[in-house]
Amino acid sequence: MVAEPPKDVPDYLLADPVAPELMWGKGSLGSTVLALRGGHLDVLEKMADCYAERFRKSWRDLREGLAVFMAPSREHERRARHSSGLVESLGAAMGLAVVALASTTLRVRGEGRSGDPDESFYIGRKAEAYLEMERSGVAETEIHAWADDQPADLVVEVEHTHYDETKRGTYRDAGAAELWELATPQAGKDARIIQLQAPEGPLLVGASELMPGVRGDGIADALAVLRRVGGLIELGRAMERGEPVADELLQAVGAQGRDGS
Repeated sequence: MVAEPPKDVPDYLLADPVAPELMWGKGSLGSTVLALRGGHLDVLEKMADCYAERFRKSWRDLREGLAVFMAPSREHERRARHSSGLVESLGAAMGLAVVALASTTLRVRGEGRSGDPDESFYIGRKAEAYLEMERSGVAETEIHAWADDQPADLVVEVEHTHYDETKRGTYRDAGAAELWELATPQAGKDARIIQLQAPEGPLLVGASELMPGVRGDGIADALAVLRRVGGLIELGRAMERGEPVADELLQAVGAQGRDGS
C-alpha cells in the first residue's frame, strides 16, 4: 500500500499532530482500500467516523489502532451477489432455513470493534425464528430489537485484503459461527471455511458445520452450476419443474438434500 493525501476529512483533524497514518491500496478484486493506523485514539475514531460516511464497507479495531474502509469494485459486487445466491440456493436444496442479512455490521460491544461482511446470514434455528416472527406479524421494531442481539451465523468475504486476520477475530468475538473466504491466495479457486468459535481460535476446516457437508473445495463448482441455471429464482423454478439441478448443486459441494440423498 502507498500513502496518499487524505480526502474529505475536516482540516482540524488533519492538522492534529497525532493523527493516524493514512494508507491507500487495492484488494485482490480491485476494490479501493483505505487504512487508518495509529495516532491518538480519539482522533482515529473521529476520522474513522468521517470516512464511514463515504465508504460502503468498513471494519475497525480501535484497541489495535486500526480502521479500514473499502469502496467495492464491480467484480467484488458481482461475486458478493453470486455468493448470496449460492447460500440461499443451498439452503433451499437442503431444506434448511436461510435468511440473508447482506452486509449488516457485526459489533463487539464496548470494544470499538466492528466489521461489515460482504454477505451474512442466519442459518437454521435463528433463520426459523426470524421467519416465524415475520409470518406472525410481529412489529418490525420488535424484530429489529431481537436481531440486534442475534449476530449472523455465517459471514462471507469475497475479496482478499491485508486485514483478513483482523476481520476473523472481530467476527468471532461478535458471535458469528462461521466465515467463508472466497478469494484468498491460499484458497486458489475455492473457499476457505473458517470455524470461528473453535476453542483455540478461528480454525480452517474442510467442511461447513452450519450447512452440513458443504465443502470448501466444491464451492467454486457450485457457483458455476448456479450461474449456468440463471440464479436463485431460476433454480427454484427448475426445482418446481422437477429438474435435477438441486441435486447437481448439492453434488458439487458434497452435501445432502432434505431426504438425505
